[in-house]
Amino acid sequence: MSFSCNMLLVNQSATLLRAGGAKLGTLNGLAQMSSSVMRALGPYAASALFAWSVEKNILHGKLVWPVLSVIGVLAIVVTTQIEDLEARIRNEEGERHAQVLAQR
Repeated sequence: MSFSCNMLLVNQSATLLRAGGAKLGTLNGLAQMSSSVMRALGPYAASALFAWSVEKNILHGKLVWPVLSVIGVLAIVVTTQIEDLEARIRNEEGERHAQVLAQR
């Protein structure tokens, strides 16, 4: 589900920023590359943190769970900060329209 949501956000941002054709392809490629890198590094980092916490006996080897919980909460906070680009564009177009009407 998160993959679909990410691709929707990428496509929407490309459309709203008036990026078409090659720019959309580049943007999708960067999103795919970032996703692949994180999917490769995520399991490595989690297992390394788990092994380290077992070795040092930090939280009885369960340090990885609070760390992942903090990452999850930070992800929720970041997603609440996503700006509605459609509303911003509508407001800008409305302001331009009002300026044109005021000049007449």
